[in-house]
Amino acid sequence: MGVRIEYIEGLTVSGQYFHYERRVEIKAGLAPIVERSVMAHEAAHAELRHQPEDRWCHAIQNERMASAMAGRRLINFHKFMELKGLGVDEKEMAAQLGVARGILRAYTWITAPAWDLAA
Repeated sequence: MGVRIEYIEGLTVSGQYFHYERRVEIKAGLAPIVERSVMAHEAAHAELRHQPEDRWCHAIQNERMASAMAGRRLINFHKFMELKGLGVDEKEMAAQLGVARGILRAYTWITAPAWDLAA
């Protein structure tokens, strides 16, 4: 993908993508599940070619799209559906799937139509 990754001490956000520099900064010292989720989220921004000058309304949409794409990469659909069927709460489901809750929420949002098909 051609993106440089840097770990930064004291970064005020978990991660950020710099389009024109093709660079991702990740906050040093994140928990493994959070780091994995942030890395996938920022990689999605790079793959989707999100740019900093995108208007505010697009920025919100871009964040959701990046989280949803990260979820598609990190979450096993069958395991997700199994946990959903068992009524596992969001916090426990995220832990069992190995993703941050924000990634799980975005993934849940994009897979909602599949629940009807799987039932």
